[in-house]
Amino acid sequence: MFIRYINKFVFQIRRIHTNVIVIGILGFLTNFSASIVHTTAVLFIGDTIISSNLLILIRNFSEAFANFYKIFGGIISDYCKKRKLFLVIGYVGVVFCKTMVTVVTLKKYIPISIIVYIYVINQFIDRCINAIRDPARDAIILETVKNTDPEFVNISFGIRKFITSLGSVFGGIFTFLLLWIIEYKFSIQFIYFVLFIPIFIMSIFIGKYLKKMYINIFVFFYLFLIKYLSKYLELSTIIYSTAIVPVVLATLLVVKKIQEVKKYTNNSSSDLSFKYIFKNYKEFKNIFIIINILIFSSFGRICDLGIFKRGLELGISSYKIPLMFVVLYISVALFSYFLSCIKDDQNYVFKTIFFCLSSLLLGNIILYKYTNFITFWIGLILISGYLSLTDGVMSSIISRYIPNEGLTATVFGLTYGFTGLFLMLNGVFTFILRKYIFTSFQNIHGVMCVPILIAILILIYFRKELV
Repeated sequence: MFIRYINKFVFQIRRIHTNVIVIGILGFLTNFSASIVHTTAVLFIGDTIISSNLLILIRNFSEAFANFYKIFGGIISDYCKKRKLFLVIGYVGVVFCKTMVTVVTLKKYIPISIIVYIYVINQFIDRCINAIRDPARDAIILETVKNTDPEFVNISFGIRKFITSLGSVFGGIFTFLLLWIIEYKFSIQFIYFVLFIPIFIMSIFIGKYLKKMYINIFVFFYLFLIKYLSKYLELSTIIYSTAIVPVVLATLLVVKKIQEVKKYTNNSSSDLSFKYIFKNYKEFKNIFIIINILIFSSFGRICDLGIFKRGLELGISSYKIPLMFVVLYISVALFSYFLSCIKDDQNYVFKTIFFCLSSLLLGNIILYKYTNFITFWIGLILISGYLSLTDGVMSSIISRYIPNEGLTATVFGLTYGFTGLFLMLNGVFTFILRKYIFTSFQNIHGVMCVPILIAILILIYFRKELV
């Protein structure tokens, strides 16, 4: 049976358009980079520069703000009738933000007060750049697949999320091994050698898509950084500098390999967007139902740093945070592919969303009721089922209800936006609960069950509408 699923997966990969695969690889590279930063943030930044609770609030708030800002990213993308341009802007911005995160580690040379401001501003810039990129990314996937193989819409979004999540998995494994090496005090030369390994592997792999000249430039730049600057910089700075290289490769890849798709539009007027949506709101009824479900369910979700903090409360070493990251995103990758393979019948939307909401609810209940290591890992895996919905399969669900193809990016941005508004409130609410009411994240997981139950009730009530 396992071999049969592998063969099916390979067959699907071969049929999927190059744009989808390349966008998946872009996500792999950026997630590999992000996992290095996020899994070490509590260790290198939290409690030494910024308190962990504030770090979680900043992360949650900036992510929520960016999701709300995606509304405007989608509108602008549809208005300009461009997709690739916004992808390029997004990835160039990510390079800038990863560079600024490296600056945060320069405690020897920059006052702590300034570092805090840099970190906060950088988090918001990073999330807002994603807001520019993501609606255009989802739109280019949908337009590409509709133009070549319409029956592969679900699987294309699922495969994109699957490949992207693998970046977090391998990034987490790499960071876990790196922190293990640091903890056991291996020589600094050996640590630098380990840091170079993923850069070397990526250079070989990406060399199939880009000119080797570009690859050699960045490899030599990295070697120069290690050899001549390491004596002046802390190890955390060198590690974060390593995280810049994959996003630079991703930027080159999007410039060279993403193909612009002829714009789908039923109306070339710039009056499309919000004016059209609210004037013809009945056409978007199903989308607004799904948005309401996402609003309540996002209010019942604690960000990944908060979940990792719960692991630390149970006694898991901070050096094992990357291992939590690996387990979380292996599960996200597998759930994403599984959800995209569910039979696409009239109950597909209900079955998919109900499964993901139930998974999130059960994960929160387990993290609230039980306090041992085994149940923590089970809860972590269950929560990943919901994450596979929000950034992957949900886009394919929303795409089936878009009545005007000239509004593709706008509708994706609208979905992200309203969800982000309540995710922002969720971040503030979580911060207040943790700081002033509860002494741990355990009770917060219990409180989060209430909005998830409301989301499930909304889904059940409108079940017949979502066909």
